[in-house]
Amino acid sequence: MIVVVRYFGGTLLGVSGLINAYRNAAKEAINQCTIIVKPVLEKYEIIFAYESINEIMAIIKVSNGKILQQDLSEQCSISLEVTRLNADAFLDRIKNNHLLHNKVELKVL
Repeated sequence: MIVVVRYFGGTLLGVSGLINAYRNAAKEAINQCTIIVKPVLEKYEIIFAYESINEIMAIIKVSNGKILQQDLSEQCSISLEVTRLNADAFLDRIKNNHLLHNKVELKVL
């Protein structure tokens, strides 16, 4: 979002003059700033039995997931982030893995 503030200095620019002044101010602001691109992240929690940890960790790694929190006791849970770009593939891997069938609970955070 760009906000341009113009203090009136006694010069009437007219509609086209104001449009050009605002356009040029916005253009200069964009040219002089650093643009930071951040991916949109999806957050999930996976709850599973410890015996499935190898499959779960492999899926997280292939999906470029970032583990936020984990509890690896008898009933394991991992909270993680996956980019929206990788989220569909991540969900498909979890749901379609025959070794995990009916052994995983997946929550969207």
